[in-house]
Amino acid sequence: MKVYNLYELRNLFNSLQDFSHFKLIDIPVRVKDEYYESSVKKVNRYFSEKEEVLGSFLCGNLKGDGISDIDILIVVKSGCGLKSNFFQFLNENEKRLFIHQLFVIPEECLDYFKYMVPFYNLNPLFVKRNFKLSQNFVKEKFYGKLFMVKNLISFLRSFMGGLLKVRGLLLLLNGMKYDLKIFRDFFGDSSHFEEGITSLRRKWFYLDDEKRYSLLFELFKKGILYTLDFFESEDLGDFASYLNYFSINQYLNVYFKYGNKKNIKMVLGGKYFSRIEFSFKESTPLDEDFLEFFRILFNFGKKLEGDVSLPIPSIFLPLEKGLKLKIFEFLNGLWRIVEI
Repeated sequence: MKVYNLYELRNLFNSLQDFSHFKLIDIPVRVKDEYYESSVKKVNRYFSEKEEVLGSFLCGNLKGDGISDIDILIVVKSGCGLKSNFFQFLNENEKRLFIHQLFVIPEECLDYFKYMVPFYNLNPLFVKRNFKLSQNFVKEKFYGKLFMVKNLISFLRSFMGGLLKVRGLLLLLNGMKYDLKIFRDFFGDSSHFEEGITSLRRKWFYLDDEKRYSLLFELFKKGILYTLDFFESEDLGDFASYLNYFSINQYLNVYFKYGNKKNIKMVLGGKYFSRIEFSFKESTPLDEDFLEFFRILFNFGKKLEGDVSLPIPSIFLPLEKGLKLKIFEFLNGLWRIVEI
């Protein structure tokens, strides 16, 4: 894999002294524990009444710190879809606790959910039948790579756009703790980074602005350098095969362009552009069970409406053919790749 201008990017990030390059938004606000608890109660009340829903799970822990978001997984009966307008029943404090849509999967995919988020603890909120959760983590490195690509996109978007969501950055850096554990053989001991982000989140509302942003900036910079190190040497052939196999082309201003049968270019659009190129093997290294899992999941995704989505970063979902894709392709045809 090759990240274009990797040397220049590294120098630019190293030259940053503070957040003066960025406009900071989405500043964390203290939220009382009661809003986390009331949100979960509303999840139970709303979804337990839906016949097609078999249960819901809390992904991770429920922490009332104003920074943590709530991750919910809804499981529905095989063959069913789900339409939800759940968010309209939340007050403003409760809405703040959900920074993305609710995750939904069909019951036949639950055994494989750990493929996708091996670091999540799934705690049942309510269930209408007994579920035996898989402990099989054999694909955690694949999904770890997917998240590392997502991290790179997030860092480059923030840098090139000069806009940084503070709460989102805290959550991204916290999530990187798990990525670094998955790739411990590459990163080695990253305990200082992991302890730093854990400590900063815990102390965030007790520090003055100068101290909290100084600590966050150092972690931000370290997270970027970890990511660049990873892409400088890590083989992403299986990840590229996944993109190619499911013909994943574009979401928002990230565009995957397929050249010959052995390479893919990823372009980030916006005010500035960056380009990443990586190759894939002609025969996919992913096993058939894993591919079948994603086939089922993507087909199921077509049955979702409202404030629910598949538990996959939206960048890596196939885009349906139609007017939306034609508009994206037209806009990309106008784009010019430039050096940073």
